[in-house]
Amino acid sequence: MNPEDINKKNPFKVPDHYFEEFPVRLQDRIRNESKKGGGKLISLPLFARVAVAAGLLILITFFLFLLKDGNPSVDQLLAEVPTESLIAYLEESDISIDEMIETIDVGLITSEDDLLDPTLIPDESIDEKFIEDIMTDYELDSEM
Repeated sequence: MNPEDINKKNPFKVPDHYFEEFPVRLQDRIRNESKKGGGKLISLPLFARVAVAAGLLILITFFLFLLKDGNPSVDQLLAEVPTESLIAYLEESDISIDEMIETIDVGLITSEDDLLDPTLIPDESIDEKFIEDIMTDYELDSEM
């Protein structure tokens, strides 16, 4: 195909006086649109707009409080787990008592109530029998 054979005539034609009349037609169209009031989607009286705004505010506040109370804390979730289940999990895991003690965050202890109750530990030194009794009470294996 030879480029010389291509028809170089423009097939499109601009209407007569199009560019001379365009600004006048555009201004007329803008004036007609502003007279129609096409800018407002919904026209409500003032009291209705205030009522809608107040209703939306109440709904948003309600859902924020609902969602805030709907997410329990880690402490609440952990409190629901039975002690026996926690002990069984710790028995099955490979974590040692020394590793558990190392991970305790002392900063989380906020009051004396959080500390170990001294009445649970006998006055005399902890002996083998005391440890065996506790392990029997909680059904723990002695292979820890």
